[in-house]
Amino acid sequence: MNARNRILNSAILLAKQYGWRNLKRDVVAKEAGSATGSVNHYFGTMEDLRSEVMRIAVERRIAPIVLEGLAAKHPAAMLADHDLRAEVLLSL
Repeated sequence: MNARNRILNSAILLAKQYGWRNLKRDVVAKEAGSATGSVNHYFGTMEDLRSEVMRIAVERRIAPIVLEGLAAKHPAAMLADHDLRAEVLLSL
């Protein structure tokens, strides 16, 4: 697995455990076994990383992350299909 995918997968794992809004660059880098600068290199800002995490969460139907995205009215979460949105809301 390449560094970008390690970082992204680590961010998804951390978002499930601690919350999507609570992602921190240094924690993601440490979990991925990468330098903090690598997070910047592959994703730019933390907002960009969070957006990619949300896009993947919708794609993979990761309810806890999508729920946070819906609460924050994140564009990727708002584009989730009706069934996923219903599933997420029923999980409350």
